Amino acid sequence: MTYGSARMLLFVGTLALAAPTQAQSQQETFKKMDTNHDGFVDGAEHNAELRRKFDSTDTNHDGVIVAGEEAVWMAKSTGQGVVDQTMLLVAQKAGIEQWDRSGDNKVSWPEFKGYTDQIRDGMDLNKDGKLSLHEVTNARYHVKSR
Repeated sequence: MTYGSARMLLFVGTLALAAPTQAQSQQETFKKMDTNHDGFVDGAEHNAELRRKFDSTDTNHDGVIVAGEEAVWMAKSTGQGVVDQTMLLVAQKAGIEQWDRSGDNKVSWPEFKGYTDQIRDGMDLNKDGKLSLHEVTNARYHVKSR
């Protein structure tokens, strides 16, 4: 898995890391995404959370995400606070370029959704169209980068 894929998984709230605090946080995120409380995150629940995150990252509300917006979101979501030049460069290289299918250095909702749908499909080990907590926590072993 590339750093871009790992960054994307963190962005959708489903990256499983070895640290217990990360695993606990991931379980909390999963429960939040499972809005009907059936123990699974289906396509509609996943898309609603993705849209919320996309909209909150698009800080100037122009319908696209650019490297600066993505880096600011990443700093806020990880509690890092100040965004430095390295963070901006990493976000631009690993995030924006990975998601930007048109090559315009911007990520539109269709580009973002298309990329995250591929990740979700890779995480769905039994191909039933919904994610279990087990599938999400084991995603790092099964998601392919493009």
